[in-house]
Amino acid sequence: MDWICSSINIIWKLCFLGSLLGFLALLIFLDQKGKIITFSATNTVQQFSSYPESQPPSHTSSSEAADGYSEAPVPSMIGMAPVQDNPLVDAPEAPLPSMIGLTPAQGYPLVYAPEAPLPSMIGFAPEQDNPLVYVPEAPLPSMIGLAPEQDNPLVYVPEAPLPSMIGVVPVQEHPFIDASVAPLPSQRMIFINNDAANLSNIPLKRELPNPTNMSGDEIKCNMFDGRWVYKPDVRPIYDSFKCPIIEEKMSCQKNGRPDFDYEKWIWEAKDCHIPLFNGKQMLDRLRNKRMIIVGDSLNRNMWESLACLLYSSIRSSRRVEVQSKNPRYKVLKAKDYNAIIEFHWSPFLIEYDPNHKSGKKVLILDKLSSNSKLWKGADIMVFNSAHWWKHSGNLKKWDTLLYNGQMLEGIPLERVYEIGMKTWARWIHKNVDSNKTTVFFRSVSAQHNGKPHCYNVTQPITSLSNSTYKNNFPMSLINIIENIISGMSKPQVKYLNITKLSEYRIDAHPSLYRTWEWKMYTKSQSLIRSFTDCSHWCLPGLPDTWNRLLYVALFFDF
Repeated sequence: MDWICSSINIIWKLCFLGSLLGFLALLIFLDQKGKIITFSATNTVQQFSSYPESQPPSHTSSSEAADGYSEAPVPSMIGMAPVQDNPLVDAPEAPLPSMIGLTPAQGYPLVYAPEAPLPSMIGFAPEQDNPLVYVPEAPLPSMIGLAPEQDNPLVYVPEAPLPSMIGVVPVQEHPFIDASVAPLPSQRMIFINNDAANLSNIPLKRELPNPTNMSGDEIKCNMFDGRWVYKPDVRPIYDSFKCPIIEEKMSCQKNGRPDFDYEKWIWEAKDCHIPLFNGKQMLDRLRNKRMIIVGDSLNRNMWESLACLLYSSIRSSRRVEVQSKNPRYKVLKAKDYNAIIEFHWSPFLIEYDPNHKSGKKVLILDKLSSNSKLWKGADIMVFNSAHWWKHSGNLKKWDTLLYNGQMLEGIPLERVYEIGMKTWARWIHKNVDSNKTTVFFRSVSAQHNGKPHCYNVTQPITSLSNSTYKNNFPMSLINIIENIISGMSKPQVKYLNITKLSEYRIDAHPSLYRTWEWKMYTKSQSLIRSFTDCSHWCLPGLPDTWNRLLYVALFFDF
């Protein structure tokens, strides 16, 4: 019996010793494999894998190997490079929304968007508890990722940007993504205003057709007061090589002008954003209507611009009829819209008889132009009359004046212009139905024949206060027509005041490129100066802006 008990004790001791050695061997084995089981406070098992620093797995970086990865990623993992076994963690190029606005961490260099707020936070003021969210101008949430609309030009995102683009250096295809806090390089734009040309950030603004002042009173937007902004990625709506309407002296590119920057300046109003020109929308508004543009060669310049803008909006050239060979009458007919846009030559608007029976060239001050019978019935009328009145010397168009059947001599120019323009105003009052017809008068188009001269100039004038610049059109004549128009009430005439915005654009004239033979005129300075055209405008070019403002004045509340 004692032997049996002794044997049992020995066996128990051996079993205990064997179990202890086995447990120790298991621990050593597990330690070598690097597997450690831990339990969270919620009794959820999470398994982490670590690797020796000398042999990290091929699909992770050393920094990721140190922090590990999980099958169900935790927040601290956001920003790590994607791994094969965990495709959900993918944020190097398109960070997850929860990453946007986080500060970069040393272990996670891919997470770097200190100025890119969460989409839901855009439009909110920064808060002390979350200083990373800093949106000083608070853009509207609806502006993010939307395609541009003509009636809302502030939203200019050609394609909806990926989240990874917010706050990141822009690509050429998306040059207008706003970044108020850290301006993107492509948003640094040169602008021309009344004071200087600056390199400045142009933030997006909300469209405010009728802004209000602090007292709550409505402020009417003056779309003619603003600045020119240089946007290198902007392209004209139409191609001068493809539009068959432009006459030779406005076809600067066809004639060999080597620079294109004059096509890349956009007019921005000071107090509000004005819609971009939309040819299809304008054709819709002109459906079953007739529009006439009447005046001198600068209004013809304007008609050619508008005709090209609309022509490029019509899909098939078979659906449009154009007559543009006659310099005194031009017409574009959009067949699908039953819309007609005409140009009528009449530089004085009143009757001018170069073959008067007296043998003299006579300007008849109290009689409207003989082709005025063709103007009647139009739904939209755009007039101008300026430069032909002030010509002097060999360029003066009349020898004598006729008023009330009597020849007049020695009348001051201001008085002559006033009598003539009042004759036009009386015709408008008598022949235009204000319930049917909208009337515009376009202001004086700037000339740059003096100092500075437009020859070889490729940049706009930087400041109109510059003492070297002088508007060579008499201000007294401008005051006369403005006073006449402001006094007209039936119908009311809208004043398309493009004078000041045009004065900046000394770079936009044809200059030598008024003909393809321009090289033969560069042999002497005297030939250059006498031949250059510093009155008309290249197309595409400045008159496209005139027509944009006409479009806005016609169809929007400005």
